[in-house]
Amino acid sequence: MSVLSREVDAVQNPALASVLLWRFSVAYASVRQSPATTPVPALFVVLPLLFDEHTASMIATTKTASGLRRFAGKFTESKNAQTDILLTLERRAKALRPQTLEALAFALKGRLLFLDTASGEVVALSQAPPLSLPESVRPLVRNAEKVGAWSGALSLFELSATLSVNF
Repeated sequence: MSVLSREVDAVQNPALASVLLWRFSVAYASVRQSPATTPVPALFVVLPLLFDEHTASMIATTKTASGLRRFAGKFTESKNAQTDILLTLERRAKALRPQTLEALAFALKGRLLFLDTASGEVVALSQAPPLSLPESVRPLVRNAEKVGAWSGALSLFELSATLSVNF
């Protein structure tokens, strides 16, 4: 196994991904408030946004108060000229679908999330921030929470239109 393969496996492991889905859901529900749930389709954009170098750096440099529309708008600015990166989000979401499903299963088994099968939404079973995270993971968790807060402020339709993805 190559060094790059081991590094990818270390970052894209289901336990880490389940924590990211959980923190996204906590932030999403806190903004949404009523109902304090997260639609399952919204979870499928989390990993492609966080595990891509370009989108992750844009998330990190966008203020939480700016919102998802401002984040998406950065890709069309002439100084960035990276519209293709956002347009490939749906393809990346499909490619990471198995990892997202595995992470969701981990989050459900680990009692981080509860799946309401009647509504197709997840509920975060704890809102408390995780304790003693490795320093290397903290930026991913902060970004997951930021994207969750941005996404919770929009309807699923608006989220789909802003990120150019279909749910």
